[in-house]
Amino acid sequence: MTKAVVFDMDGVIFDSERVWQSVFKTVSDRFGYNLGEYVRHNLCGMGEQSIIAYFNENYPEIDAVTFRKASLEEYQAEILRGENRVKPGFLELVSWLKEQGVPIGLATGSTSEQVALCFEKAGLDYKAIFETWVCSGMGVKGKPDPEIYLVACEKLGTAPCDTVVLEDSINGLKSAIFAGCKAVFVRDLIEPSAEILSKCYACCENLEEVLALLKSEKFEAKAP
Repeated sequence: MTKAVVFDMDGVIFDSERVWQSVFKTVSDRFGYNLGEYVRHNLCGMGEQSIIAYFNENYPEIDAVTFRKASLEEYQAEILRGENRVKPGFLELVSWLKEQGVPIGLATGSTSEQVALCFEKAGLDYKAIFETWVCSGMGVKGKPDPEIYLVACEKLGTAPCDTVVLEDSINGLKSAIFAGCKAVFVRDLIEPSAEILSKCYACCENLEEVLALLKSEKFEAKAP
């Protein structure tokens, strides 16, 4: 029985993967790095430390710290320009979950500063929406490691097997699956392999489909 829902942020709540796609190409071209879209796919969902480690291991010729600093600055500029829109159905889904008394959390590879910026620019208070949040920089291993979702479940007081996780990235889905959560794939820009999809609890085209899915479920709200 589902007792809680945990959201990923980029690509699930916000249409930010398209922003990152543009930023990644812009900054790669600026530095003269021949990095294809597949590299961004490999990084999607990871925390900052994991991203730096990935570059150091696979592209030692790249100054990973400088590249990421430039990427984050470009991303922030795009957010401030209003290029990061809330995905359709998010507010309706949150409203329904709160009506049902279902606790909701956030688990993201973005830093708390990035989270605050994205929600503030959208006119939303993430601390009022989520009961708990786990971000990059909080001393938790990033996706695809399961720790971020295990910590989120612990903070919500629910077992992973009773927790639905909404994810769009390959690393995020792996993290949720490894944690033993009910991983729901919400389609965005990256299509996981058939093997990963077969391990998902469900696959949805958008958050409207997620709402329909959850409405068909039986929930057990956490006691006040």
